[in-house]
Amino acid sequence: MKKTVKNWQYILILSVIYLILSIFFYSKTANMFVDFHRECYIPYSLLNEKALIKDIFLIYGPFGYIINAIIYKLFGVNINYLIIEAHIISYVILIFFYYISQKFLKRFFCFILSLFFILISIFSNSTFSFVLPYSYSSIYAVMGVFGLFYSLLYNKKPLIFLFLGLIFVNRIEYFIFCFFIILYFIFSSKKKEILKYWQAFFIFPLIVLVYFLKIKLNLSDVIYNFSYLQNMLNSDTLKTFYKSMGGFFEFNYFKYNLSQSALFFLIGALSYIFYFYKQKTLSIITLFLILFINSNSAFSLICIINIILTIYFIYKKRLRNKEFLLFLFSTTLLSKSLFCVSSLNYGNFGYFLAILYFYILFKKILADEDKRLWLENLFLIFFIINFSLNFINYLTHKKYPIQTNVGKIYLTNDVWGLYGELNKFLGEITKNNEDFLILPEGLMFNLIYKMPYNFYNTSFIPLDFETFKQEKLINDLKNNYPKYIIITPRNTLEYGKKTICRDYGLDFCMFIDDNYYVYRKIQSRLDILILKLKQN
Repeated sequence: MKKTVKNWQYILILSVIYLILSIFFYSKTANMFVDFHRECYIPYSLLNEKALIKDIFLIYGPFGYIINAIIYKLFGVNINYLIIEAHIISYVILIFFYYISQKFLKRFFCFILSLFFILISIFSNSTFSFVLPYSYSSIYAVMGVFGLFYSLLYNKKPLIFLFLGLIFVNRIEYFIFCFFIILYFIFSSKKKEILKYWQAFFIFPLIVLVYFLKIKLNLSDVIYNFSYLQNMLNSDTLKTFYKSMGGFFEFNYFKYNLSQSALFFLIGALSYIFYFYKQKTLSIITLFLILFINSNSAFSLICIINIILTIYFIYKKRLRNKEFLLFLFSTTLLSKSLFCVSSLNYGNFGYFLAILYFYILFKKILADEDKRLWLENLFLIFFIINFSLNFINYLTHKKYPIQTNVGKIYLTNDVWGLYGELNKFLGEITKNNEDFLILPEGLMFNLIYKMPYNFYNTSFIPLDFETFKQEKLINDLKNNYPKYIIITPRNTLEYGKKTICRDYGLDFCMFIDDNYYVYRKIQSRLDILILKLKQN
């Protein structure tokens, strides 16, 4: 008699693999100075009489910063606590994904899909890594979306509203989508008694409300923050950034993604023809032609394909309620990446839910069991190649640590030595309590040396200059006059302008030039310029 592997056994295997990869990839997936600095410093500033919205520009929901400030308060200011927190959140998302998949697939396939979810998405070597998040509010919101979907599938009524509340305090755009999904569920399933659990919704919002009451937030503060948020959302630099990430529609990206997707489906069709004519070896060999296309873009248009197939199956009355829910939740997480779904951009958060749905739809098309086996081989080879590229990318951009008193900071080799020298310099000047400002992004060093950062904006990238305007940034600098201003070789071309003081921020930099002089250069293949305040 064939022994059935139980859920807990698959989860145990996934947990062991997850733990091993957590150790291997620890702190090395995204760029810690570019993508992680704000998330580490803002919670520290909340412990030092700074307030969200009043003193710190708030882009995302407040929940992640509040929780991380509590973590600092309880355990001490160390970035390792935040990284461990991100690993725990990501693990919870993984477990949700496994059980969500089980409503659609057999256990073994849930295990395989969850395994590649770990290898490709959770530990993605990109800005949008789950385990080194560019925004804790985003990763909490993603956990909320996965948890909400799980709760609907398994009829966990109190959890439905609990997770909806978690989404609300983290990402309002996800909340809007999910709120309408909940309404659909309530009215389509005729389970209106579920509304009696609505009190659970307020648990997470109450935490945020208590914080805002404590800091005495008023309406004028909210309007002030909102006005700058509107500037940011309407800025040309943000549109450029989204285009560079393939987020919203951009015709050149669409053409490229269309070509890669077309090649992928052409290879799949050729392989299927061989398989149909009983040439299974040739069919498998053909699938390896995927190596010659950009596998990160092969599924770029999966959201569009899913939408088209959904309309088709609704018309044919072949789509079940839970399948439609899967479509809605995957599309919610992909709302910023409809035309470029990838594990390397915003699409990473909904990538595997979309793939799960895509696979389910194609199983409907390929009714024959033998044909489904071919489809499974296609997915398996695609996943292996996708993971291999992710791993090769990690190896070719290997990172090295700088030891600090808030944990190790991992950097790529091209800037590791440079920032190591800067770290030594900052160690010397901060002994005399001399403050500094690092441009365009340097909050991580403010955290390391517990140095104040007295600006409403959290960086000086092109987006900030367009959002806040140079006049405000100059006035803020006049009110602070840090002893040192340090200009690093951060390339901000993803925002359309490459170098501060050369391609953007010229008036701001002219003010610096009038009031500071070149004190020192740290030179390597790239240079860091250290300026010191002139004595009046």
